[in-house]
Amino acid sequence: MVALPPPHAGRKSKAVARNRARHLRSAQELIVTVGPQASIDEFAEHAEVAVATLYKHFGSKEGMVLAAVEDALQRWEQWMLQVVAPISDPLEQLVASLRVILRTRDTRPIEGAIMARAHQANMAPLDHLSANFQQHVALLVQQGLLPADHIEARARALLSVVSNEGVRQMTTPTATPEEADMALEWALPMLGISPAKAKRLAHAPLPPLEVPVA
Repeated sequence: MVALPPPHAGRKSKAVARNRARHLRSAQELIVTVGPQASIDEFAEHAEVAVATLYKHFGSKEGMVLAAVEDALQRWEQWMLQVVAPISDPLEQLVASLRVILRTRDTRPIEGAIMARAHQANMAPLDHLSANFQQHVALLVQQGLLPADHIEARARALLSVVSNEGVRQMTTPTATPEEADMALEWALPMLGISPAKAKRLAHAPLPPLEVPVA
């Protein structure tokens, strides 16, 4: 006979999950205002808990910061995929996703600030975005929509432009979405896209950005 868990086990695990989520949100707030370099004491004070409580949930300060950044990145990515889902053309969808990234300051400011902070701190979670981008580019090559020569290097170069412009958009109050689109227009030919097509893709109408928050 299979032993059943005690009746309170489910309630306890849900409470632990709720507490962990609350600590993640608190950590994200501090990452936005101070940065991932904040001390564990600062994180605990902001969360209004003991340092030992954070260690219990995350093992270390580094583990907590990593979990907070990954959580923000996952929620942002789910939202971004909802935005570009109506676009059927794979190349147009890829470019639209890059343009959505460059509008994060206005559309998802908390996640955008966290990603900018993580980028400045050279944190690994942003490698996830790079890997997904490279995978999408590889599919476009297979479909004959992009040339294959040196595609990985050219994709990395384009992503570097997007990353730097994304940080500029997040940290420069006067930066505009139009400037972001222009930077993307100039960078897209790195993938072997003609300048005329790059201009069209970088300035095409975007789907509505007011999708439900993930």
